[in-house]
Amino acid sequence: MSLKLDDPVSKLKGVGPAYSAALAAAGVDTVEELLLQFPVDYLDCRREAQRFIPERPGLYAARVVSVSSSRNFRRRLSTIRLDLSTSFGPVRALVFNQPWLLRQLEKGGRIWVFGRVDTTNGNAVMPAPRIFLEPPQSMVPVYRETGGISRGRLSRLIQVALTAVEWPAETLPDWILKKRCLPGLRRSLERIHLADKDADDLIEPYFDRFRYIEFLVFHLELCLVRQLLGNIPRRFSYPRPTDLRIDLEGRLGFSLTSGQAHALNEILTDTEKSTAMQRLVQGDVGSGKTAVAFGALLLAIQSRFQTAFLAPTEMLARQHAQRAKRVFGEVAVCLLTGSTSAAERRRIEARIRDREPLVVFGTHALLNQRLAFPRLAMVVIDEQQRFGVSQRAALYGKSRGADLLVTTATPIPRTLMLALFHDLSVSTIRDRPPGRGVVLTRVLDAGRRDAFYNWLADRLGKTLEKERVPERVFVVLPRIRPTEPSPDTACLEIEGRELEKRLKTYGTALLSGETPALERERLLADFRCGRLQVLIATTVVELGIDVSEATVMVVENADRFGLAQLHQLRGRVGRGRNPGQCYLIRSEAASERGRQRLEIMAREHDGFRLAEKDLEMRGGGEVAGQRQAGCLDFRFGDPARDHEVFLRAREDAKQILIADSFPTPWLKEVILAMRARIHRIHFS
Repeated sequence: MSLKLDDPVSKLKGVGPAYSAALAAAGVDTVEELLLQFPVDYLDCRREAQRFIPERPGLYAARVVSVSSSRNFRRRLSTIRLDLSTSFGPVRALVFNQPWLLRQLEKGGRIWVFGRVDTTNGNAVMPAPRIFLEPPQSMVPVYRETGGISRGRLSRLIQVALTAVEWPAETLPDWILKKRCLPGLRRSLERIHLADKDADDLIEPYFDRFRYIEFLVFHLELCLVRQLLGNIPRRFSYPRPTDLRIDLEGRLGFSLTSGQAHALNEILTDTEKSTAMQRLVQGDVGSGKTAVAFGALLLAIQSRFQTAFLAPTEMLARQHAQRAKRVFGEVAVCLLTGSTSAAERRRIEARIRDREPLVVFGTHALLNQRLAFPRLAMVVIDEQQRFGVSQRAALYGKSRGADLLVTTATPIPRTLMLALFHDLSVSTIRDRPPGRGVVLTRVLDAGRRDAFYNWLADRLGKTLEKERVPERVFVVLPRIRPTEPSPDTACLEIEGRELEKRLKTYGTALLSGETPALERERLLADFRCGRLQVLIATTVVELGIDVSEATVMVVENADRFGLAQLHQLRGRVGRGRNPGQCYLIRSEAASERGRQRLEIMAREHDGFRLAEKDLEMRGGGEVAGQRQAGCLDFRFGDPARDHEVFLRAREDAKQILIADSFPTPWLKEVILAMRARIHRIHFS
């Protein structure tokens, strides 16, 4: 039976109701979406290794000497121990969470194992190898577990889909394929998933095709949105306040730095022009971009207009709202998020309809088309890199002629900034508030982990004895729970619970994106006031958590994070009178690139220089098995790492729109859908 790419995945042989539901939960509803579940790695099994080479994985033929298994129910971890005989000597293989292999392995049986051989106490050990019952002879794709479906099962479903699919006409026009040397759709998918054993050509060009398409769609939408939002005549005018800075500093309780003052003056200059402001404020962690944004909001509120402040997370929106109440007063500040009660939401919407001058903080709830602002004059989007183009347009589009201010706490290299934000004027804050020192950063080997936590417990105890206000500690782990591809990665459910018990004397708690909103707020309040000294969390604390007493940041498996994210995490400490310290604990099997990133973090503290290094080194690391590189939520590409592809796609998007014709049916469908979506943006 032949299938179309847009057929539901349930039509595929071997996909029953249970697998269909599991795939749907992971966002895989069609055959095309299944085929876009790309391998995260390839095992080069085209030839067997000639000897044990430390740190280098290889394929080894082996005979099973003995098999044993054990299970740790508390850690939900099963382990198979295989004592193997190879041409190069004995080796012990440790296989995790694959208990079904016990039925297929027998003493004296011949198998092939792929993995890295380490030496422990003079013995050769292979942790988490891939087991083959038949000799593999090709590049073997490695998939990520999806929707609870194992990597092996996912691989088999993809193989079935490749043979059953009816390939459509090419989605890209011939002139783009030839100009950019891009392979066709069918060849790209087959090469990526089948990894021809005899193919000597590089596989990257086949991935580049999908990076290019992703960037092309982004730039098409960006161009269409810019046509809609560019050079909009000013609708709202503000009386030029001669004392806005003095008023703002009085409300904030501190003086602006020269960089903050300069950015505020640029905003004031923009608000006097005949067209609406579109400005990006970028600065290093802790440089005070929020204070500048509050100045812009204050200008609008004093003129009796309405304002909106979009934050990427509810925790950050709530924190901004609490701080804003001290600046604008309790009455003028509202918070609208997904957890806002229906009654409170109706009350806020009524106040907005009544044209009250308000500062409305919120998350994606602000983008709801039913929410109309009759006097929305100033829009602030915090952490711009977390939002897509259409989201930016949806909020900004709630009021034609409103001023737009976007911020980023992740400094962007100039070349990338011009590609992403060349429609925005840019203000850069390079100085830091007085008294904000450099955070001491140290890298620790995994073997020193226990000794480090003993030292940390001792430090917390001594500090508690000496100080009336105890210091606070963040411990960040990459995952909430263990997953199959990387059982050695620290997670809240295992290592987090162990640390919670180990440091319970000083008050500890676990925090993640799955923590209910009210519980999250209670924990953060307890952390701020000192009832909790240790907050063990995922990267949910990366953005905007401002606890001046926090002095220690610990990041487990730090080599799995990108430079920008590590810099954001480091910026959570040392924000008060006491200096901050950041400890980056390496994974046991850290890659060379991961080690390089940590070395750079230890010696470099300037966010702008780190951004340039990140651009040189990119990718940006692995967090919880998911790529986190890139300034936007691209699935395949990274505008920094794939900068040339990104720029080519921008050039071609402009050419497609200038021609005002549709070179392929697929592009016609994409562009018409974009135009319809953009024109549905509500303007009040």
